[in-house]
Amino acid sequence: HDLLFEFCKIQAKEKNFLQVLRGFDELSTFNEPPNLPLLSIFSSGEDFIKSKLFCPHLRTLLFFDQTAARYFQLADTSFPFSIYKRLNVLKLDHIHLMQEELPEEVESLLNLRYLAIRAKNIPPSIAKISNLETFSLKHCREVTLPGTIWSMKKLRHLHVRPGPAVIGR
Repeated sequence: HDLLFEFCKIQAKEKNFLQVLRGFDELSTFNEPPNLPLLSIFSSGEDFIKSKLFCPHLRTLLFFDQTAARYFQLADTSFPFSIYKRLNVLKLDHIHLMQEELPEEVESLLNLRYLAIRAKNIPPSIAKISNLETFSLKHCREVTLPGTIWSMKKLRHLHVRPGPAVIGR
């Protein structure tokens, strides 16, 4: 299975379909090939934010925290959301968004169909993401969903679940 997995990763990279980055060394030396559609990152949240990856043509961004036991807290959320305008899939549920509200930059991701985040509160403006089909939310405590979420015409899957402890930053 491991050999087959490695073979598939190599083929996906050669065909410019998928790139898998592990750790800060790979993040910091990554040069995006033109029109890379899918990027999967296995790193610490801190390394991901420090790398300031710029992939304007990216369609899918999956982030998995390699420390997995806890979540990285992020106070300034402008980086992850402001540069990925063409995203269809965004999985950042291993990074805890420290703001009381969902970042405004998320509303500008008009093509987004899948969003997985970890946040405290969801504002009514979530409905501005009109193409959103799947929304996955991890939270620490009780969460109140806005009434506008029920008026989202394309939303088909809503997952709200508690997550483990958060580490300070």
